[in-house]
Amino acid sequence: MSRVVNFLEMAERGELESLRQSCLYVDWSDTALTTPAETHGKDEAAFYVALAGELLAQSVFENLPSLYDELNHFEAKFVQDKVQ
Repeated sequence: MSRVVNFLEMAERGELESLRQSCLYVDWSDTALTTPAETHGKDEAAFYVALAGELLAQSVFENLPSLYDELNHFEAKFVQDKVQ
């Protein structure tokens, strides 16, 4: 739970962009280049993948009823236009 709280605190401080970049790009640190694998371990990567999946699923399923209604409305309009 503390990792989730830490992530939320990072979001509040506006640090997610720097996290994203450190996960994607090689960086010059002190006197050497560091890769994302050196900066973030496998456990941390697995945590962020799982968290992203949960957030995506929550977002999609939370909005699913309204998306379903919009799809039905679009389909009904399409069928009506096709008949005319």
